Amino acid sequence: MVVYRCGDKFHLKDAAADAWLAGQYQVTEAGTGAALEELQHLGLIQLQIGQPDNILDAYRILTNCVICPCTAHAGTESLSSTQSDLMMWIWYAGLRVTMAELVKLRELCAMPYPQYLGERNRQALVELVYIENNIQDRILEATMEESAAMPGTVRDVLQLLRLKVIYLI
Repeated sequence: MVVYRCGDKFHLKDAAADAWLAGQYQVTEAGTGAALEELQHLGLIQLQIGQPDNILDAYRILTNCVICPCTAHAGTESLSSTQSDLMMWIWYAGLRVTMAELVKLRELCAMPYPQYLGERNRQALVELVYIENNIQDRILEATMEESAAMPGTVRDVLQLLRLKVIYLI
């Protein structure tokens, strides 16, 4: 199996390929083993102590992942309005939105309007999310842990993973 990440090409076999595939559509308990150590050494997985069924732990795990839309839009008919809004941000933002950014957008009650979508409008989106006190590295992630919008956003992202309309890298 060939995996591309950040411009690099990785060849995975056997247990490493199975472990990689197992984590694409869910936040899961990883266990231990040589395959996971290999994937972590390659920078292809993020191991973190915590329970995937705990919302805060799931949030912390998701902040270390790249959330990607699946190319096919199948399965999106049954999405709630909040899930549909998240998918609009994920599909059309013009950049890869992070878990913390999705929480911040929901906290702001920001809608995926055209003035924030697409490559030409990515600066407007960045200015919406980031202000002087949260622009430094990992400040937004830490701040959003306390947001009232975090639990619902995490639940919606986990549901989008289960529906296989997004996947994690």
